[in-house]
Amino acid sequence: MKKNNLSALLENTKILLIVWIAYFFVKTISMTLRLKIEGSEYLLSGKKENRNYIFAFWHDQFFVMPYFYVKVFGKRPVSVLASLSKDGEYISRLMHKFGFTTARGSSSLKGDSALRTLMRELEKGNDVAVTPDGPRGPRHVLQPGAITLASMTGIQIVPVGYKIDRCKILKTWDKFIIPLPFARGTLSAGKPLSVPADLSDIRRDEFLNQLEASINLVSMD
Repeated sequence: MKKNNLSALLENTKILLIVWIAYFFVKTISMTLRLKIEGSEYLLSGKKENRNYIFAFWHDQFFVMPYFYVKVFGKRPVSVLASLSKDGEYISRLMHKFGFTTARGSSSLKGDSALRTLMRELEKGNDVAVTPDGPRGPRHVLQPGAITLASMTGIQIVPVGYKIDRCKILKTWDKFIIPLPFARGTLSAGKPLSVPADLSDIRRDEFLNQLEASINLVSMD
């Protein structure tokens, strides 16, 4: 029993250390970036009218999103979808460092607890953020969770992404982008997408294709 307790303590200490290092790394790099914000009329109108959104961006675009969400919205509450994997645990704890809450589950959101958690957050007037090609891909292929969530709640989806001139692209399934210090680029929000409550399979596919194209338009390939 003592050995198991010690192993658990060491593992938790390891996770905490990695999360703190990641937090300072992400925040420090993000603070040096020179990103012009485009589509701010969508973001600021929602902020002014206290309207909440479902933000959708590709998994490889995650790096700068926490810092710039705080920059635009301050301490406005947001819940981030994080997978149930070990990587998801790191992401979840990292998001907590930025003051966000998390819902654990898959981007497909097939009726699991993550969907219910995100619905509750939206009902409270909070934003939610999802990476609809995560947690394991295929890369830049939209899973249906965001469309399902928008259809069930009536909350609009805002596609978000960034393009940058200098970065490191990791050899991971998503080709994760790490901006280099003092890089320049744009952080863009697309036009909010409204999804009706009564969706046939054909119309669902139409909205899936529309949202996928909108995220690609504002994102770095």
